[in-house]
Amino acid sequence: GAGHHDWVDTYQKIPTYIDEMIGQAGGKRIIERGAGDAAGDFFGSFESWKENLLQVLRKDTD
Repeated sequence: GAGHHDWVDTYQKIPTYIDEMIGQAGGKRIIERGAGDAAGDFFGSFESWKENLLQVLRKDTD
């Protein structure tokens, strides 16, 4: 998800909701959901999350 932590009422609301719905439907988490904050290192956070995802996906194909 993406947003700015100053938007307290809406920050990560939709990504969190979707994550919960997927879990309730039986979805299996392979990594933690990412949360990009525009007040911080947004792109750095995404790159770290992406690298973690790619490592997990590579392990599953070995």
